Amino acid sequence: PCLGIWGGHGLRVLGLALLLLPFPFGPLGAFLVGGGGALSGVHLRAYRQRLAPEALLGRVQAGAVALLSLGSLLGTLLAGGLGTLGPRVPLLTALLGLLLLLPLALGPLGCGRLLALREGRSP
Repeated sequence: PCLGIWGGHGLRVLGLALLLLPFPFGPLGAFLVGGGGALSGVHLRAYRQRLAPEALLGRVQAGAVALLSLGSLLGTLLAGGLGTLGPRVPLLTALLGLLLLLPLALGPLGCGRLLALREGRSP
């Protein structure tokens, strides 16, 4: 779980930060954002499949896809509105949003707590 949380989230934050820099770093930033999203997506899907009852697995997956699609739509609309203020504003907003999720990885979704839950003991 630690690689999925810190690796995926960390790659996304690093990639968004690199997108704010000049040319050689921009494409690398886009690659890191995509890689981080894929890494954390696999991690989250595995936990969803582990926690959901088999009879409801399709509904749980469909609900997750619907929520992610809605979030993508709202994020696109927000980024378009913020883009009228300048090209860096949407990137800075996304970077700030990811940094605001950092306390979750340090607190209730921390590696030690998730490993304890996996082993069936109290965190």
